[in-house]
Amino acid sequence: MLDILSDYTLRTILLGTMSLGLFCAVLGTFAVLRKQSLVGDTLAHAALPGVCLGYLATHTKSPAAVLIGATVTCAFAMFWVHWSTKYARNDWNTSLGIVLTSMFGLGVVFLSYIQRGPSGGQAGLDTFLFGQAASLVEQTVLIITVIGVLATIVLIRIQQPYQLLAFDPTFARASGLNIERIETIQTMLLIAGVIIGLNTVGVVLLSAMLVAPALAARPWIKNSTQLLILAAVVGLVSSGLGAIVSSRSEGLPTGPVVVVTLAILVSLSLFGHQVLKSARRVA
Repeated sequence: MLDILSDYTLRTILLGTMSLGLFCAVLGTFAVLRKQSLVGDTLAHAALPGVCLGYLATHTKSPAAVLIGATVTCAFAMFWVHWSTKYARNDWNTSLGIVLTSMFGLGVVFLSYIQRGPSGGQAGLDTFLFGQAASLVEQTVLIITVIGVLATIVLIRIQQPYQLLAFDPTFARASGLNIERIETIQTMLLIAGVIIGLNTVGVVLLSAMLVAPALAARPWIKNSTQLLILAAVVGLVSSGLGAIVSSRSEGLPTGPVVVVTLAILVSLSLFGHQVLKSARRVA
């Protein structure tokens, strides 16, 4: 542990991954409460064509161009979902599924086009598929931390009206709650989470960091506040363990290891809760 803390690269990866894990867990918990887990997955996959468009516009892997492009396509994806739900009369999950596959397919087409170009091999855009935590620097970690703290503060401020909307949407509408504003805030924060997580875990694996912590915590809690706290702990611990394991094993990418760690914790949580439940019945 001491060598990790003293090594700049490993320390940066650990802090960046844990900050992202904590932020995604808190953010994803709110999506799970609204039964909108697929929203994060849709936004993550919708970021890929934006990354490619940012590269095509500048012909460089500029962080600003990539982030702006990803933000634009994520915003467009959510507009498409809302339009499809409202005017095409598709249900929410159907619209999310259509947009997710369409945007990701478009991103793969753009990515293939770029890689066939003269400088495609040096573009390095394929790292956005599964992430590259080794590329994290202190400035990136600072950005992740600042955005995470600000987003958490916003989520805490809207926690009570959000819970009302999640558990009793009919009463929330009747009470005059500004549902559109809350949904807009949630979407903006999810987009922020996707953008800052692209480099670390990539568009394919990011949705797991949003949903899995809440899934692991849910069997053990009695209210949404406990769910939020326990999910945050799971996100923090799994990200830290994944980063440490990948740093100890040469050739293991951080993002996939973090997701595998999350999957193990989810499995242990569900299995342990079922065993405890069965033991209580026998007793």
